[in-house]
Amino acid sequence: MGSSSTKLNNRELVLKNFQHASVIARDGNYLVDQRCYDVSSGRMYTQRLILFEGKESHMRFFVREFSYHELAAWLWQVGFQHVSGSDREGHPFSLQSQRMIVVAEKYQEAFCCKIGVTSLSERFERFYRPRKVMHAGRHSHHLEIPRENGS
Repeated sequence: MGSSSTKLNNRELVLKNFQHASVIARDGNYLVDQRCYDVSSGRMYTQRLILFEGKESHMRFFVREFSYHELAAWLWQVGFQHVSGSDREGHPFSLQSQRMIVVAEKYQEAFCCKIGVTSLSERFERFYRPRKVMHAGRHSHHLEIPRENGS
């Protein structure tokens, strides 16, 4: 079995609390950010000015803000069979979560000796038929999103 784990900002919360500019002052030093969000690319562009011990420096960068649904769809597309999301404390991922923790698992196929026995992934697929709606697992602290390819 293979797995992947990613920790990201919660895009929806970032956009809900979006600030075009911010200033942090500490001990006579300053960090000034000017931001804009590009809807078409999902990127948050930042121009940063740092004033540290009388010296000025500038930088520009961007951060790609992913939605949970977008990331889960990509993981399903590359073959992960189980994708779940939670917050930093392990609670189900929600619009109020500060961070988005996404865990994806991929089950390896096993060789079967008996004639007529299917591979492990085929047996798993028959047993686990995800529904086409997003739901919170009853015995899990994760939000599960089913595959979108109709299986």
